[in-house]
Amino acid sequence: MTFAKSAVLHLALALLASCASAPSPGDPCYYDREAVLALSYDEFDGDAVAWRRLADQDACIEVAADLLEAFRVERGTNMRQTRSLVHHEAQLRAALGESRRAVRMLRTLLPLSEDTPEMFAYHEAEIAFLENDLASLQAARDRLAAVPPPAGFAEGVESFKARYPDMAAPVWPLNLDVVDGFLNCFNKPYAEAYSTECRPSAN
Repeated sequence: MTFAKSAVLHLALALLASCASAPSPGDPCYYDREAVLALSYDEFDGDAVAWRRLADQDACIEVAADLLEAFRVERGTNMRQTRSLVHHEAQLRAALGESRRAVRMLRTLLPLSEDTPEMFAYHEAEIAFLENDLASLQAARDRLAAVPPPAGFAEGVESFKARYPDMAAPVWPLNLDVVDGFLNCFNKPYAEAYSTECRPSAN
């Protein structure tokens, strides 16, 4: 087989695979790709449409992760948006059991999080959990717990309570309960350890 024919064959197989894996109308994981990728970042990241709706369904987690990647790559995003999209995708990849891929993605977030020490420590904790490194996980948890709240945090909490009286107010440090869940459910699958059942508030 010539190189040209081989290249055409590989392209055809790739296209067929793409078509086979793309959800079709009627599939619970279906979404209008063109419409979703045309959304603004804030619309895409909202609760009502796109990746969050898919991620809430166990059968659609991989589709949601692929959609996050597609939006980031095809649309182009600023650093803040990229950091959020990569983090959410890494969490979904971890939930799928793709720990190595998730760790690679989380490591790219470390240099982007140097201005937010609480997120830097949180990402370190996520990486340690996925690498089954209990000592590093505990150390990251201690670093996260030691981060002082930013100026105005207390005032922001009071404003949140007034605006959303029926919702749980933010608690500093952010994500400390998640990391405690990783410790409580160490050696369990990421999706289980991340769940609220493993966090101190559930015990």
